[in-house]
Amino acid sequence: MEQVNKHNYMTSFLDMVHTYSFYLMDKYYDRKLKIDTDKYILLNNKSGYSNYQPTPYSALKKLFKYQPFTPNDHFVDFGSGKGRTVICSSYYGCMNAFGVEINEEMHSIALENVSRFTRIEKRDRISFHLCPAEAMNISPDMNKFFFNNPFDLKYFMKTTDNILSSVREFNRTVFLYLYSPNEYYTRYLNRNKNFNHTKRISTGLFHMNYPYVDIYTTNI
Repeated sequence: MEQVNKHNYMTSFLDMVHTYSFYLMDKYYDRKLKIDTDKYILLNNKSGYSNYQPTPYSALKKLFKYQPFTPNDHFVDFGSGKGRTVICSSYYGCMNAFGVEINEEMHSIALENVSRFTRIEKRDRISFHLCPAEAMNISPDMNKFFFNNPFDLKYFMKTTDNILSSVREFNRTVFLYLYSPNEYYTRYLNRNKNFNHTKRISTGLFHMNYPYVDIYTTNI
């Protein structure tokens, strides 16, 4: 019993340190990039779309270092909110970064953030689109897509169907990055023969298995 209590205490302590470390890193990078992207925000969104929950910088840093950007990469964040993931991708070398957001308030804040982004020379390489994700035109250059549980499965299915249609028309390798995805996202992709799960990147501290990023590629 004593060993169980010690284990529970240690787990709780590590969770607390983990959460606080995320908080400090998020504050540090927002100041470094001169943007404001923190805090969970309850939104008056279209039914089926999620509230604002920024992806931790620690997760983005690990992802972008694991799979660095090439000059030809076009990165898209669906449900881009205040623009953290898009701006961070530019900071880590993406030459063409796009955000797709349905909420007008979040879209406006993202535009303000990119206008303050410290890398002035990269600002014109970032664009934000105010539209539903499922209505976004997938251009032939777009090849990396990020999801932080931005909407219900029906919108995810429609969005990924649009990506597949683009790949069928303009053949290329495409990557999907899912941050700690809802089970119904991964269940759908794992049953879809057009996608392959290729990697899970742990983005936690102390070798913790959660949170993580699942990487899928197209198989067409």
